[in-house]
Amino acid sequence: MKTLLTLSVSALLLWSCGETETDNQQTETTDVTTSITADTTIPETTEMTDIPAVEHIDFESPFEAYISDREGGPTNVRATPGGDPITALSDEFAYQLTLKGVANGWFYVGKVWCPDHEEESYDDLAAYVHGSVLAVSTRNYGGEHINLYESADESSEVVATLTQETQLQLVDATPESDWILVKYGHNGNIVQGWIQRQWICGSVVTNCS
Repeated sequence: MKTLLTLSVSALLLWSCGETETDNQQTETTDVTTSITADTTIPETTEMTDIPAVEHIDFESPFEAYISDREGGPTNVRATPGGDPITALSDEFAYQLTLKGVANGWFYVGKVWCPDHEEESYDDLAAYVHGSVLAVSTRNYGGEHINLYESADESSEVVATLTQETQLQLVDATPESDWILVKYGHNGNIVQGWIQRQWICGSVVTNCS
């Protein structure tokens, strides 16, 4: 196992993350009958003349996700959100990451587990990976109907209903990490909504039944 120096995140600067396409959110319930991955990619950085301060949120309860980089090639790990890479995770292996916080779309990563190559694992990475390369899968292995909501509240509008196991890209999470903001591609559109944490699985080797 390898350990990188823990970097201070108390005063972080953000390089804004530009979308390659404008998100088209669906406002009516959508039944998904096949597993779909998001079909757009969010660039990690875009140059700005004025860089706003980044609010870092620590999760009360960390959760797991895995690398799903549709661009291919190594996945950059950065000291600060949008900052310089400090290492890269090889595209030759699968990785499972423990997410400990978030700063405007950049997830703060602790432990990194590489099941196929332990030398590529980290006990405490203490750095950032963008949500556009992080994914989870839904846990509706028995065909359960899982709703995505407009906000982190079951009383809010349902924007989509997933009926089969589906891969979702990470966008954000509540401080309690009991709700996760996700997105995926469907019929050429991007569907974004909040899902309850109990319905996601971040395992890279098996399901979470």
